[in-house]
Amino acid sequence: MKRAIAVLACAAAVVPAATASAKAPPKGTYECKYPESGRLFGLINIMSAGKYAWNNGKTGRYSVSGSKLKFKSGPMKGVYEHAVLKRLWHSKTIYISLFDGPSFGHHYTDAQCLRRKT
Repeated sequence: MKRAIAVLACAAAVVPAATASAKAPPKGTYECKYPESGRLFGLINIMSAGKYAWNNGKTGRYSVSGSKLKFKSGPMKGVYEHAVLKRLWHSKTIYISLFDGPSFGHHYTDAQCLRRKT
């Protein structure tokens, strides 16, 4: 029950977010965490339009169509069924939601990736 409440609270925190339609997420390092526990899943470094690195190691390619991000090669290919770019309405911050269910918040393995401030 506590876990369900925590998941709902985390989902409510991002409800005002809108999907972002962009050619690519802004360059930089995104910290991917599990909202339920706050544990770090890993780091995605967006290096350029179409290229990323996972945990500052192996690289791969990605594409963006509307708000959907697809990892085409590299270590993140096939890890999550869905990767979606979202934008916080109040700050315009773009982040990445990673999930396997019908929408974010249905599995404890869902992760959110927020860009680190430099």
